Parts: sequence; C-alpha cells; structure tokens
Amino acid sequence: MTVKVQDVIDTIIQELEVLDESIKQGKPRSEWVMPFKLGSAFPKNYLTDTYYKGFNIFMLYRIARAKGYTAPSWGGWNQWVNNSKKIRFDQRKNGTQILVPIFKKKIADDGTETSKTFFTHKYVFNIEQTEGYDYNADMPKTESVSAEKFHTGLNKLKKEFRLEVKLGTCASYHGNHIVEMPPQDNFVGTSLEKYNEYYSTLCHELIHWTGHSSRLDRKTIRDYSKSTDMRAQEELVAEIGSALMCNHLGYDVDIREDHTKYIHSWCKRLKDKPSSLVSASAQASKAFEFLITEMGL
Repeated sequence: MTVKVQDVIDTIIQELEVLDESIKQGKPRSEWVMPFKLGSAFPKNYLTDTYYKGFNIFMLYRIARAKGYTAPSWGGWNQWVNNSKKIRFDQRKNGTQILVPIFKKKIADDGTETSKTFFTHKYVFNIEQTEGYDYNADMPKTESVSAEKFHTGLNKLKKEFRLEVKLGTCASYHGNHIVEMPPQDNFVGTSLEKYNEYYSTLCHELIHWTGHSSRLDRKTIRDYSKSTDMRAQEELVAEIGSALMCNHLGYDVDIREDHTKYIHSWCKRLKDKPSSLVSASAQASKAFEFLITEMGL
C-alpha cells in the first residue's frame, strides 16, 4: 500500500495532540514524545547521492522506521530501473509519496520579479524494496560532533556574521545578532542530559538567528512580534530545525519545557492549514543547511 504525504502529516498532528494532552494532564516530561525527533542517518537519494530536504526528510524517516528499513537510500522507479535494479514484485504497490517543488516566477509591469513555489508528488522506494539487496552491506555510521568542533563552527559565525553568544538567565535570540544562553549547569538532569539539552537549545536559538534579513530573511522572524500565529509558526521552524541539527550532530533532542505553550497552537494551525507543516519544514531545512555549511559541520 502506498503511503501519502497527508497520511504522515495526520500522524504528526495526532502525536502533537497526544503531547498536548500529556502536558495538560501534568505527566512527567520523560513521557513526552517529540514528533520531530529523528535518530538515524538522513534519507538520501541513492542515484544522485543527494540528501532529501524539507518535509521529505520526516516523510522518509518515518516510513523507514515503520517498515523496519535500516538503509537510508531511496530512489524513484525509473531511477532504480536505470541503475539495473528492480523493485520486488511484492513491493511494487508500496511506494512512498514525496513532495517535488516547482518554482514559478512572475515579472510585474514595473519589472519586479516574484516567485511562488508549488508542489507535485512522486513515489520513491527504499533500496530494501529492490531485488538482490545485500542486507549485510555497511550502513552509514553517524558520530557525535564534539563540543570543540561545534564551537569552532560558532567562531566562524562570529567572525563572518557578527554573531554574539552571551551568557544570560534564559535562552533567547534578539537584537539581530545576539543569542543568549544560560550556563550548561543550569539545565536539569545528568551530565549527558545537561549537555544534550544545552546544545539542542543553542541549535534552536541559532535557527532563529538565521532568519534575520541579512541572512535568510525569513518572514516569520520579520513579523515575529505581530501575532501569536506568526510567533508559533517561527517556533515550529526552530523546533524542526533544532531536531535536524541535533540529528546531524549526534545530540539527543526533546521539546523545550518553555515551548509547551505553543503545542496547542501548532495542533490548531496544522489542522486548519496542513501545508504549514510543509512550509515550516522547508524553512527549517534551509536554516539547517545554512548553519552546517557556514559552520563547516
């Protein structure tokens, strides 16, 4: 049976509703489930050797987890055929739908150029759905990025973009270039939990930082203070972006306790406009790629 994009969006909304209910009932944080948490190698197109982006990351990761695929390699029907591989007969109706962006430009009478993105769909198959797949093949290994390497990357941002990371009482991004972070010891838990919490929080604030007009010029940052809806959408971008960063860096990530107030608004927004999740994932993916490129990670 094929899996469609809307199926996964619906599942994520359901998980957010369960999380919202857990928070309302006062359940311990250890029982909260973060819908955007990954935990394995990013899905990659086997034939082009490029990583999938935006919502397709979550789409393919979730299907791989549900079906027990350990290989992160995917490809379209024709791609596999052109690479001398065949989809197994029993898997031919089990493709996974992904989004394919189409960019359209429009030039106004005054010469102003605007662009709009539309999405179409296509189906892909995991390499484990092909005939003769070697299940003993080496799987990609992910290793945690050391704090030293991470801070070397931070120094690059400080030099190239005037980023300032200051000691503060709470985590925040403000003043165009400033990220404030409390000391690592202020976070709760074991030494490892404090470490993961500190860096996942820092990644969250850095995702916000990418949205400034001098960097990615994200509308949700420009209009952050104009409405609760816009603020919730930007926090969703940062939450997803932090999950992508932490998965790449090998850090554990969970929902920030001070962001539980956004869970209910995320549920309502995604129910009213499911495309908001696709949009937030796309913006988060751009921010993630910006950071790992500029930081040399």
